[in-house]
Amino acid sequence: MVDLGISFAYLVATTAGLTAVYFINRVSPDLNPIVKFFVLPILVIYVALKFLQFVFPHINRFGRESKNYLEMKSLGEINNMGYIQIFPVFFAVLVIFIILLYAGAF
Repeated sequence: MVDLGISFAYLVATTAGLTAVYFINRVSPDLNPIVKFFVLPILVIYVALKFLQFVFPHINRFGRESKNYLEMKSLGEINNMGYIQIFPVFFAVLVIFIILLYAGAF
């Protein structure tokens, strides 16, 4: 079965494609929009993905391990704070305060 989830290599390749489109749009704004916003990103993403998979064959494992580390670290810190029960109340007060500011009550 093929894993169709988003991997670290896809994330890096998509970022490279969007960056290429940004710079091409900045350098040549008169270029054909189909080439600029459709053909170029697909080509850059495909080439970057194949390059990353060839040069760094274990890049997806690195991304998965990094995600797991960050998730464990952040959830551990939130759990160690012990104030998880107070945050929803603070959020509700913040939302009410922003609504009142927008309405001109203050």
